[in-house]
Amino acid sequence: MRLHIQIDRRVAAVARTLRVHYPRGLDLIGSGLGLAECRLERTTFAEVFIANPHRLGGCPQNAVIATGTVVGEVRLDPLTIGEVGTFTLMTGPFGDDGLELVGLVEGINPFGALLAYQGELREAGGRYGGTIEMRLPWIPILPYDTADVALLDIEATIGSTDIIYAREGVRGVVQRWRPEGPRLPTKCASGGMPFEVEIDFSDGSRTRARAKARCPLPSR
Repeated sequence: MRLHIQIDRRVAAVARTLRVHYPRGLDLIGSGLGLAECRLERTTFAEVFIANPHRLGGCPQNAVIATGTVVGEVRLDPLTIGEVGTFTLMTGPFGDDGLELVGLVEGINPFGALLAYQGELREAGGRYGGTIEMRLPWIPILPYDTADVALLDIEATIGSTDIIYAREGVRGVVQRWRPEGPRLPTKCASGGMPFEVEIDFSDGSRTRARAKARCPLPSR
């Protein structure tokens, strides 16, 4: 399941909350993804790791459910510096609002910093079966107290073929495999599978966009 979200760089406000509503029958929790839990300290989500030595922030590989890329900007008033990096989405424990999620953005050029974002996967009402929500808080970039990070282009694939899980088998032999991706609905609404993205910005505004994906199954 490939998601691609773009925000016009002319928008001065920074995205603070990102919600992706996906169609009924598309099962992410019941798939073969997310066999482990990524647990980070709450304070981690308000920090920037410059030269973090731990892969995936120290989280287990079997928690990865999506990988992708990001394009963003580090905004140091009045200077703006472009940044490219990788994106990894991982499962955490089940909480009161659903399955907790952890999003890691690892900068490649020019900063190489690691950012951690909180979120959750939960049920949705109406025409949608579930919602992926990620919160993108203001994060200080020390020593620049006035800096902020604006994510402008996010491309991620849930159940990507480059996700490899591992476990220790008999006699210590490590077994590796590609986990199964999201389970598809048994039927699709006519016109395709509906998706919707909502973005809340730092100035209090909200925008949304809708799209339909080609249905790989017979329509109702």
